[in-house]
Amino acid sequence: MGQKSHKQMPRFILENFEDKYGNLCYFDVLNGWISSKGHAKGSNSKYGFYSASMENNLNEVIETPFSEVVRKLKMHFSNLSLEDLKEPPDLLLTTKDIYACRLFLYSLLARDDSTIQEAKKSSKYYSSFPFLYSDQVINDSVVSVALNNQLEKDELKEYKMLLLINVTDNPFILANVGVGLVSVYGARCYFIPITPTLAIGFIEPTDYTKSLNTKIIKIIIVDGPYADFLNVVSMKQQMSLNHGYVYANNRDSLQRALDDCKKDGYRNVDTK
Repeated sequence: MGQKSHKQMPRFILENFEDKYGNLCYFDVLNGWISSKGHAKGSNSKYGFYSASMENNLNEVIETPFSEVVRKLKMHFSNLSLEDLKEPPDLLLTTKDIYACRLFLYSLLARDDSTIQEAKKSSKYYSSFPFLYSDQVINDSVVSVALNNQLEKDELKEYKMLLLINVTDNPFILANVGVGLVSVYGARCYFIPITPTLAIGFIEPTDYTKSLNTKIIKIIIVDGPYADFLNVVSMKQQMSLNHGYVYANNRDSLQRALDDCKKDGYRNVDTK
């Protein structure tokens, strides 16, 4: 059976979205219902999904370095008041820290279930002789190849890192796919919520971003309308895949994003 693996979003991020009672609210995209009884430990996980060596590699190379950056960000901003955030202190991250964030983003793209399923369909060897390959072997192989491809291209190397701070009463929600795409300062920006109040972003090079100090992270204060917008983007991103989950530390934020999607005529988002 092997050890239990989180397929895509690691446990330490999901734990940030649990409420004070240790419950994780989530929207099940496939079945169309919201639950308030999830837990980070077991959400979207499966015994033997990855081999022990693959699981250890993901943990040591990607998740542990990124968790240290998340810890640093949480400590830096946890005790700041709204008044402090009007002129937030500079946030300095090392080149190593920024690389850990970039690598984590690449890993989410590589670990997406759609990537794995598409690889199975397109492999003539797997489709002809599926009994020769265990799902675990396929999962390990696809994620390794996809991640190596991401690292070879390293498309975000020249992107500027941002930090988005949500100061509203509507916390960030987290799509299992993790990565959303929006426009910031008229440029493409990938963002990943890491807590209900913090999200990291990578914005494409522009004349404006090139003028910024590479190690001082640009901070964007997120107001109510923009928090709603980012949550809708996260919800739509996961729903477009027709599978997976969207997480929050409260049920109302999920319902609010679903209601906004429905107003946009995105698709039938009636919850059960």
